[in-house]
Amino acid sequence: MDSGNHLYAVLLGGISEGDDLMEAHRLEFVVASSEKDAKGLAKERFSVEKVHVDGIRRLETVDGYAVILEKIG
Repeated sequence: MDSGNHLYAVLLGGISEGDDLMEAHRLEFVVASSEKDAKGLAKERFSVEKVHVDGIRRLETVDGYAVILEKIG
């Protein structure tokens, strides 16, 4: 049964606190119904300045295995 939700891998970038010259990066995995929602959810989890999305991918298969989401609890 398709719940309309999918697993997304979202690569985030942003300016870390302090005087760092380089961006901080983080890979977040989120469940969302759309790419737009996935970006928003991932950005909420990364507390840096000027957070932005460097890349996003909806994960349907990994190493030949299907990604199937099932709600628990």
